[in-house]
Amino acid sequence: METVEITNRSGFALWTIQRAQEIVTVEGAAFAMAARHE
Repeated sequence: METVEITNRSGFALWTIQRAQEIVTVEGAAFAMAARHE
């Protein structure tokens, strides 16, 4: 993960949204693959 400089609240909000999307993408893919193997 790269270093991000956050200078204001909107920058922080944008960063949190991007991180959440990345986590959902990774976790969602893992969950879908696990469900498929059941």
